[in-house]
Amino acid sequence: MQIVRCERISYVVTMADWKWDSFSYALVGGLLILAVLLLVVGTGSSGGGYATANSWPVPATQPELITADLGSARETGMAITDMQSNINLGRFDVSGVVEEQTMPSGVVQSGVLFGDNELKFSVTNPEYLRFTVSRMNDYGTLVVKVNGRVLQESRPGVGEHTVPLSMYGDVTIELVAASSGWKMWAPNLYDITNVVVGTVHPVTDYSFARGEDFLFGELYLTSERGTGVMNVNLNDELLWSGMLGAGNWKVVSFDRVKDVNKLTVEALQNSFFVGNAKLVLYYEHLTAEPYVTTFNLTSEQLGKLPGHITFEIPSVVVGGTVVVELKAGDQTKLSESVDAVAGAHAVAFFKNNIVPGEAMQLVIKSSDALFALRNVKVWA
Repeated sequence: MQIVRCERISYVVTMADWKWDSFSYALVGGLLILAVLLLVVGTGSSGGGYATANSWPVPATQPELITADLGSARETGMAITDMQSNINLGRFDVSGVVEEQTMPSGVVQSGVLFGDNELKFSVTNPEYLRFTVSRMNDYGTLVVKVNGRVLQESRPGVGEHTVPLSMYGDVTIELVAASSGWKMWAPNLYDITNVVVGTVHPVTDYSFARGEDFLFGELYLTSERGTGVMNVNLNDELLWSGMLGAGNWKVVSFDRVKDVNKLTVEALQNSFFVGNAKLVLYYEHLTAEPYVTTFNLTSEQLGKLPGHITFEIPSVVVGGTVVVELKAGDQTKLSESVDAVAGAHAVAFFKNNIVPGEAMQLVIKSSDALFALRNVKVWA
């Protein structure tokens, strides 16, 4: 049997010996592309870190734990809270029951030779004007003016007369004798007595602004005394109508409002109410609850970078984006985002994300998500 002896042959291929063909060109091109990709990933395309979910690349050397928060899970991100604003509106005193006020009496006349004389007075919420003509000479008309405008012009005879008004607000009433005309030798004269104005004050108005993130409002009414029927209106639309006896209270809710609103408490005819009003406005408020901690890196730890920030999200209340930031003073050196999903997460940081010799602030927050956060750690 013939034995064949094999020897190990070593050789080195030099560039001069290499024979270039299409495969060679493709191989070298692929290696160049791979090198560029490694360079981009290794440094970060914008000088920042990179983020990954559920796993993170382990450095060649054993990473050192710089800081760790191993406490229980905490709520992080944007939290929705309810707020309320309490506004004391003060007392209301509304009445649809007519109250009579006695006004000045006297002679009303007009004439070239005898001069003019009138009756004039101001009232609030007049329902009617009543007066008695004791005597008159029928030389002209009697004019009733309201706020400077003629309401009625007539020749009322001796006796009692009533002029309907039903006006709201402050009103000026005048009784004026018209000219006696061609009868220049005698004045137009009316002797007016028993002047009475019937008034009511059925409405109390309150104004309020809606504010941002408004949910709904409640009007609290407490009655000290009253009888009859009360209406509550919001922007001239009826919210509630009913009875509110002495010692009772009522809560009227509403949610359809404008930027500026008018609430009205109104006593209907032959009704009256005295009491207090309070307004409570409820709002839905978003509050930011970020996680914040600080850490320092030694020169030796800086030399080991890249480092990693790891954390767990055990549960998500509102989905969205988690933002991880590294700050040095007022400078944001790193800002990376990951989806707010349950699991383990890691964000890498590099030397250009650290200011040597300064305490670094780690902030984990969100602009739209609400989630639980635990086991926050920094490795280098």
